[in-house]
Amino acid sequence: MREIIYSSSFSFVSITKTDHHKNISLIHLPNGVSAHRFKSDSVRLGYRDAADSRPNEIQLRYSAGDRFVLTTDGVVDQVGGLVNQRPVAFGYKRLMQFLEQNKHLSADNLMQSLGILLKQWQGDGLRRDDVTAVCISV
Repeated sequence: MREIIYSSSFSFVSITKTDHHKNISLIHLPNGVSAHRFKSDSVRLGYRDAADSRPNEIQLRYSAGDRFVLTTDGVVDQVGGLVNQRPVAFGYKRLMQFLEQNKHLSADNLMQSLGILLKQWQGDGLRRDDVTAVCISV
């Protein structure tokens, strides 16, 4: 069992909301266990009025073969599919279901499949935001 410190700001395992309300989520895909999403803190960095702001840190245990997925809010906020004949956002529920059902795929294939699913969800609609998703196998 290995450990990683998850801080909701700073570096590549860091998650934060910025003034532009970018919300980046960290999702842990452990072998044999359900996926878990770690929500970001709303911490402003580098501002005088926020000098005492500190993000929470979480110590995560992981095993060889586990995966971590980082996504921006553009993934979950994309409007597309219809529910009750109204377009709705992709949402975290759909994202988590997709990741659970496809976590057996390689990191590359998982991200390619997510890209295809998001394009299908978006349909002919406009992209509302930038979309970023990264999968890291450990």
